[in-house]
Amino acid sequence: MKAIRINTIIDPSILPFEEVKDLKGKKAEIIILVEDGCDDAESDTYKAAGSLNKYADLSKVAEEKAAYKKHIEEKYGNSRR
Repeated sequence: MKAIRINTIIDPSILPFEEVKDLKGKKAEIIILVEDGCDDAESDTYKAAGSLNKYADLSKVAEEKAAYKKHIEEKYGNSRR
């Protein structure tokens, strides 16, 4: 989703909405939210889930799974209370 912010003074002749008729001449920030649609061309070229895949080091997966345990042992030793 993309947001566009516009700071302006409200002029009902430019903004033909019922909600702004009573606000003529007041300062306002208008926020337009543009929802990303399902564009076929864009979805084929960019996949967010795999965008960092080229940096993955599969040999580190086993090490990552044991990283917390290793960190605790290094920090506190093997003391059990």
